[in-house]
Amino acid sequence: MEALEGQLVTLCLLHKTFIKPYLSQFSPVVQKALSVISKESEKKYLLARLSNKQQKHTWFYCVFNNKTNQLIGAIEIRDPYASRGQLYCWIHQDFWGTGMFGEALVLAARAYFKTTGRMFLNAYVDETNKQSYTALKKVGFADIGFIKGARGTQYELVLRKQ
Repeated sequence: MEALEGQLVTLCLLHKTFIKPYLSQFSPVVQKALSVISKESEKKYLLARLSNKQQKHTWFYCVFNNKTNQLIGAIEIRDPYASRGQLYCWIHQDFWGTGMFGEALVLAARAYFKTTGRMFLNAYVDETNKQSYTALKKVGFADIGFIKGARGTQYELVLRKQ
């Protein structure tokens, strides 16, 4: 199984054995930030991602804490032709501000750029989700502007290959 190793975290491609620990870390705080209705709907989403992974429409990594080997989050980069926004990501709130999310995102983006040859990836973040917006800016995402999303105004951001 392909793993991307950093100092703080390791990313492993989504596997069906990760669904249970994923859902256990998918806290109400994370669920609310992502506007996910229920853990059951997230489970359905994961099962669909497993299918899409086989078709090369998504690069979906589970994020593991290197000290504990515990699953603590996820980063998905979707094919730009299969989805309007390419990035879906979260990390359990106990790890906010630790640098783990930033390292995970850098690892995933490098692998995406290397694998696909693409020069950028985009993200949309609800204007009310300042935590995610700030985290994406710290790793190098640049503002493009604002768009109207399903739940209101969203930041439109882009990360260019370095």
